[in-house]
Amino acid sequence: MVMESQTEVKASMPQVLVINPKNSLLFKGPSNQPANVQIGLTNPSTKWVAFKVKTTAPKRYCVRPNGGFIRSNESCSVNIAYQPGDGPNDAAERLKHKFLVQAIFTDNDQVHLDQIWKDVPKDQIMESKIRCVFDDADTGDNVGGAGGGSGQPKGDVLSAPDVTGGVSDAAKSMAHTVEAATRSGMANVGQTELELRRMGEDYRRAQDEINNLRDENRRLRDESARMKKSIQSIGQSPNTSGISSVQSGFGSSQDFVGTLKTDLTKVTTIVALLVAMFVGLILSKIF
Repeated sequence: MVMESQTEVKASMPQVLVINPKNSLLFKGPSNQPANVQIGLTNPSTKWVAFKVKTTAPKRYCVRPNGGFIRSNESCSVNIAYQPGDGPNDAAERLKHKFLVQAIFTDNDQVHLDQIWKDVPKDQIMESKIRCVFDDADTGDNVGGAGGGSGQPKGDVLSAPDVTGGVSDAAKSMAHTVEAATRSGMANVGQTELELRRMGEDYRRAQDEINNLRDENRRLRDESARMKKSIQSIGQSPNTSGISSVQSGFGSSQDFVGTLKTDLTKVTTIVALLVAMFVGLILSKIF
């Protein structure tokens, strides 16, 4: 993504993210060779944070990911891949290369990333600028440092692997890659566990509802059997007044039995619908 301006931007709010490196990215090796560095972003707050990474030279850098969400007390790694220019010496241009890390608070990651950046007020955006430093192994020059010398605190600079085959730098780069992959895997595992817990709670609620409906169905069956016995006993009794009272209250015995069957059919249908809805909910979350 392209930075909107190359002028110094002051954040209206303090930056919540812990950024490593904080001030400078160091690219080591010949200027005509590609190189990679990583920016570590950590969210120490209790809220979700959406972030975005911009650059003044989008044709020279590939940023992955250039935006996303970071949960509370979690981290992510942003890979910066440098691609050399066509000219024989672009040191003057590289002096202007910078990155801008923007961050905003959000409730969760269930919002569209592009839309949230359109809607957020500018005074709520937290910004940090990181400049690029190039250590050209061919000439020994440090492009981007103050006065042409190295002069950079080691804590503020993350070295890129020397593409000529430096074993130490390559090992450091591999260690950073492994660490970033591990953090990403842990974040995915945590999200999966949360979804499983939610599905388990939905399952338990649906199971309780099904059990209640089954109990109601059983109660209606028992009531139906009891009423059938009562009707039969009344029908066998010589007392016609009892039969008359049943008929006056319920109509014919066939009508009463038919009504009970209709109620039982409705309960059975409701149970089937609830089971189908629960199975559909589980399948939608899994796939």
